[in-house]
Amino acid sequence: MRLAKTLFTKCMRDLRRNFKQFISVIFIVAISCTLYIGLEANAQGFERRVNDVFTKGNLGDVWVTVNPDFNNFEQMDQDYKYLESISGEHSKLETRLYLPSNISSYSVTGLISDKLPKINTYSNLDAKNYSDRDFFFVDTTLIAKYKELTGGAFALGDSLPLSFQTESLKSMAYSVLENEETVKTLISSVITSLELSQNIKDLLKSILENNVSTVQQLLKTTVDGYLKEDTVQFEIPVNGVMSHPENIENGTFSSSSYLLSSRLLVATLFTDIAQGFEPQNLIKVFEELKLKYQDNQLALTLINQVLKYLNDPKNQATIQVVLGVVINDVVFAINHNSNEFIESFLTHFYNQVCIKVDPALDTNLIINQINSYYKRKDTNNLLAVMDRDGYGPIMGVINDITQAQQLTFAFPIIFFVVAILIVLTTLGQLILRERTQIGTMKALGISKGKILSYYLLIMDIVCTLGLLIGSILGPAILPHVMNIKYTILYTIPSISFVFPWKVILVVFAIIISLVSLLTYILIRKELSYSPSESMRVASPHMKLKATKKNIKNTSLMMTFRNIKVHMTKSIMVVIGVMGCTALLICGLGIDDTINYGKNLDIKNYLNSDISISLNTGVQQGEAKEELEKIQGVELAEEYTISHAQVTGNNKSINTPLYFISMKSNFYGYDDEYDGGHWDVTKVAITEQKAEKLGVKEGDRLSFVLDGKVKSFEIDKVFYAFSSNGVIIYNETIKDITLNPTNVWVNIKEGYNSQEVKELILENSKLTYSAMTYDENMERIDGYMSSVSQMTLTIKIFAILLAVVVLINLAILNFNERKRDIATLRVLGFSRFEIASSLIYEVMILTTLGALIGLAFGLPMEMLVLGINKVELIDWQYVIYPLTYVIAFFLSFLTAFIVNVLISFKIDKISMSESLKSVE
Repeated sequence: MRLAKTLFTKCMRDLRRNFKQFISVIFIVAISCTLYIGLEANAQGFERRVNDVFTKGNLGDVWVTVNPDFNNFEQMDQDYKYLESISGEHSKLETRLYLPSNISSYSVTGLISDKLPKINTYSNLDAKNYSDRDFFFVDTTLIAKYKELTGGAFALGDSLPLSFQTESLKSMAYSVLENEETVKTLISSVITSLELSQNIKDLLKSILENNVSTVQQLLKTTVDGYLKEDTVQFEIPVNGVMSHPENIENGTFSSSSYLLSSRLLVATLFTDIAQGFEPQNLIKVFEELKLKYQDNQLALTLINQVLKYLNDPKNQATIQVVLGVVINDVVFAINHNSNEFIESFLTHFYNQVCIKVDPALDTNLIINQINSYYKRKDTNNLLAVMDRDGYGPIMGVINDITQAQQLTFAFPIIFFVVAILIVLTTLGQLILRERTQIGTMKALGISKGKILSYYLLIMDIVCTLGLLIGSILGPAILPHVMNIKYTILYTIPSISFVFPWKVILVVFAIIISLVSLLTYILIRKELSYSPSESMRVASPHMKLKATKKNIKNTSLMMTFRNIKVHMTKSIMVVIGVMGCTALLICGLGIDDTINYGKNLDIKNYLNSDISISLNTGVQQGEAKEELEKIQGVELAEEYTISHAQVTGNNKSINTPLYFISMKSNFYGYDDEYDGGHWDVTKVAITEQKAEKLGVKEGDRLSFVLDGKVKSFEIDKVFYAFSSNGVIIYNETIKDITLNPTNVWVNIKEGYNSQEVKELILENSKLTYSAMTYDENMERIDGYMSSVSQMTLTIKIFAILLAVVVLINLAILNFNERKRDIATLRVLGFSRFEIASSLIYEVMILTTLGALIGLAFGLPMEMLVLGINKVELIDWQYVIYPLTYVIAFFLSFLTAFIVNVLISFKIDKISMSESLKSVE
């Protein structure tokens, strides 16, 4: 007991006496653990928050997107039953129509279903006056952005301008009208509502039912008249505001989704069509029938009566009312399940099947079976089949979860390596200084095991303190730094404190075991000596030849001698400085990469003075004509941004489509490469999207455009920073005219862009929002704030690492050479000469380490950014020459300042120290 108390007292004394060296070990261990445990806490917390959203929304496992055949319900049933059969006993399947659309100027995606979904469903719902088959729920973040841009309030029950491409609605309406029984039902409803005798009604009904094709053409003409523009807009009251798992991305660069009842959509469509009905179209039908029934006097007489009735303006108004009654009957049938065909149509009103796979089954196996099934069909109408990793709306957040986990192991590794080197160096120097005391303890009969335990205790206490500090600071700091990025990119629950205690226990066990092993290895040799050998102080091994030449170069000569004699310590200095320099280059290089990308986008895409978003439904050329009349506007160029599910190489992503003029004054991908253009019959895609799809130049892309499946060959794959997507020339799609969504504007010389922007917002009826060049730059800087925070963290930790490493090594070097310094002072060497030898040594090693570190800066930047990709941007790894100079200079300057400060301790060394050396 007394021995244990004595050893413990000596332990506390040694800790106080070597406090400066031990504090550096504590700091370096604390820094390493702060990074690792903090990043692990971030990864766990982020994944937990995302899974919370997915759980609440009951996110599916597989999405099967097809090109539906609304005229072959039997085949659609067969496909559905197959998907149901392979998904497992405990699986769930739901169908929906995945329909791109717009709310105001925002690209959104309609998730349209016959009933409120149970898979990929809503959460945090605030709703009123809705039912299982009458709902229009929009995302919370979309409402917030809508209110921000419009500057108005929003309440449940208010309508939003929901617009669709007309081609998709036409195909749906045509599929209904192509069913003869449905058309006959409409004929019967109309005739029954007319104020005619029963005989005439029966005869009229017979004529029309025998000419269903003519009536169908009439109805299609009516649909065409209503859907004559490229887009159609509905004003549908919103009865719910929600969160949705497929809206986990905040929609800044991706499409938000909404839930809409298919019955509500179809009923609204038919109601609007009826309101736009032109009686003249009905007159044309009976004119055709008149020619057909020239030989049937009774029918001809009836048709003439009908034509007379129809040509009377008063009766045309009545017909309008009658048609309204008929449409109300149809809407009633839609809402009350009273029409067999309409019910069948609504049941098959889908182009996507969502599957919640039986947990006992392998999702990848099911995907392979689905691909094989559709390939075997006579008509392969499969557009894409995706799991969570490949499904566009959530693919970004799934990748970020993986990257957060990878970052935990990639970034802190250099800190742990340096930490172990510092521990090793400090321990070796401590044992060297304690040699006499070790010999004394052995002479007193203290066992080798207890002596070993004593030094193990010292190092374990020091490392445990570092671990405790890192375990507290890491989870408290790093998740909040990374959360800046997640807040910008995703709609997830608020950050909460996560304490990864399992990881902390593992880290604790590994570090303590490793330090204990190093302690044993270093002290084993010393314990093997006899007490008398250990009690003799080690000779300083100084060998100087007293020649005039050598004396003149003594400082430099001692420098090289010490580097050679203490090779292990020298290597550790080189490695420590190398790590610091590489980290500095990494941090500074990330700034270079960001600036390079921003400048590239400025040159190729964001170089207009003002960027404008247009209202929905603006026609080609309309905005250009209006804007160029506004004072201060020199040039306006329209372009279109849309979102689509793009498929290539059996993968699918939701990505922007940029439609621009081949002769654009504002957009270019590389002016030095083929004149900045590509083959007009093909398309271009940015590297980020090509990588996600796994496609290259020469491969094909497919997507639905204006209700039609389009397929194009990729002519160019090129780098872009933030404007990533598929770029298509307007001249490539001559058969389709898309409404412009945005305009680039340049102002005249002498005008202020902010003032011109205000004039545009005041005088342009077509403009939805406008942003100047400076505001665009601020917006991008805002998106990049998360990466900037990460860069700042890297720089701070790199500088901390450099200071701690260099201070520790400088103190070790000074303490190790106290006898040498004292001897030199007795021999008459000046303080400057002695200090020079110390500074030369560390500066030579610092220079060597910094030069090696320069080579590792770019690979480290690629590693950090490569596993920390964000959906908004793509990286082109760049480090400017000035960055290398700055990083080298900072490492060199830090080492110089530290060693100059340490050299002031030379005067505090007692000259009698030299007499204690055993020569």
